Amino acid sequence: MKRFKSIEDVLVFLFNTEGLEILNDPARINGFISDCFPKSFKERSAIKVCLDKGFSRRLYTAITQDNLLSQLEINQLKKLCTTELWMADEAIDYVMSVFIDALKNSQLSSQYEISSTKKKGGTAKPKPSKPKKPKNQKTHKKPVNTKKIALVAIVVSVLVVFLGLFALIISVYFQTHTKMPISLNDSIGDDYLDVVDELEDAGFGNITTKEDDSGILAGGKVTGITIDGKDVLIKDWFYSKDADIVVFYSSDDRINLERALKDMESMNYQVLTTQLSSLGFKVDCNEIENDSTSKNDHVSYLIINGTEYNSGDCFVPANAEITVFYYGTVCKLKNDADDFIGDNYKEVRAELIDLGFDNIVIVKMDDLITGWVTKDGSIESVTIDGDADFKDGDKYYHDVEVVITIHTFPNEQYAYVDD
Repeated sequence: MKRFKSIEDVLVFLFNTEGLEILNDPARINGFISDCFPKSFKERSAIKVCLDKGFSRRLYTAITQDNLLSQLEINQLKKLCTTELWMADEAIDYVMSVFIDALKNSQLSSQYEISSTKKKGGTAKPKPSKPKKPKNQKTHKKPVNTKKIALVAIVVSVLVVFLGLFALIISVYFQTHTKMPISLNDSIGDDYLDVVDELEDAGFGNITTKEDDSGILAGGKVTGITIDGKDVLIKDWFYSKDADIVVFYSSDDRINLERALKDMESMNYQVLTTQLSSLGFKVDCNEIENDSTSKNDHVSYLIINGTEYNSGDCFVPANAEITVFYYGTVCKLKNDADDFIGDNYKEVRAELIDLGFDNIVIVKMDDLITGWVTKDGSIESVTIDGDADFKDGDKYYHDVEVVITIHTFPNEQYAYVDD
């Protein structure tokens, strides 16, 4: 590497070889100075701080604005660096002195007028508007990067084409699509003709209607909507204007059952079944679990046309199928198991029937000889749903098996006994 006597000589070399543009590459300046003067720590530190904060670029701007660097501009540059870099005046003066003296001693001094950093007495000479270009002196211009310009032009052209294509796609899309004015959930129960009008006003042109025998809505009400075969309808979403829309509506041949079903939960299911059958409906009954004797045989809910019904409006087609779900009978005992032992089986059987049991079996023992001690027809044991130790207050469903075992004479006939 070439040897230099001072940092100023390094800068002179850089100005001579690379021109004023080197001021826009502070990292290269710092590197060169560090390689040449590694022990000049104080001076290098001052220069590095200034360069890192943009001193060299400010200097470049000040010179290239009018091809000169006046004393006034030097003072302004020093003030700017002092306020922004927070460095001591001594360090700023050193850095500016080194750079400006290097400029004056370089070949650039013939192209740019550089004032001294030292104050001089006397009247300042007037600044020429334009520096005179020395004879036979060629101006060094930065070569134009044609490849970069061509690449930028290609990128801009592609971007313009892409934006134009995107705008065209958006334009075509909005010509063929329109915003959905309704949602599926909000439309259920509305008059189907009003819904059709609203869809047509939005721009949809392929709408059909279809009568629906299901459900319990009044006649002419929307029961569902599909678009291109799917029942997903999102309000304010864009759909094709040619989308296949089907509006399903409840049939008109419906009977209003609201009055007949009023307070049905307090009704006996058999009473309700009779009423509905008299109106011409096909009625099935299903028993469900019960946890209270107060609900025995009471209606729980209905399934009408596949729709669960508990209360409110109920408009049903004449051919609708109705299933009545009711609470099964729960029997609450009034005796312990031991209380029945020795009693006459006919009396106990009647008592259990009164409680609601309807699956009672009498079993003979055929163990009596004289019947003096153990009475004929007296009870040996009673089991309910296999339980021989039931207590007063226990609850069982009406249809569980009740087995009453009684003392009998052989070859004798007994009432309610299936031989």
